[in-house]
Amino acid sequence: VPRNAQPLVVGDKVVPAGSVLGISAYTMNFSIELWGEDADTFNPDHWLGIGGKSLDTNMCSFSKGIRSCLGQNLAYAEIHYILAYLFKKYEVSLVDKEAKIEVFDRFTSYVTSHAVMVDLGRREAQ
Repeated sequence: VPRNAQPLVVGDKVVPAGSVLGISAYTMNFSIELWGEDADTFNPDHWLGIGGKSLDTNMCSFSKGIRSCLGQNLAYAEIHYILAYLFKKYEVSLVDKEAKIEVFDRFTSYVTSHAVMVDLGRREAQ
């Protein structure tokens, strides 16, 4: 909360001006209040409907504000390129569709469970 601002009031809690606040990226990215009951599953439909773009403010995988990741735009460009190439060249399917992925939270999340196994089949040239 900025030093010269009014105290922040959230419900019955008052956060004085000059206070430093933080929240876990895992908590934001898996919040049922923000994402709904399927917060723990990958669901691209969240962004496809009306108001989908406004959900971008809830994503904090690269942090936010002046301390956000400088390389996030490059990371997004690289992942778009890699995924487009992968799905252009291969048929991809999950080996175990029931497997759960365990995630460990340390401000940013990392996976502690087994790898996600997929079958890759080369697409026919078109």
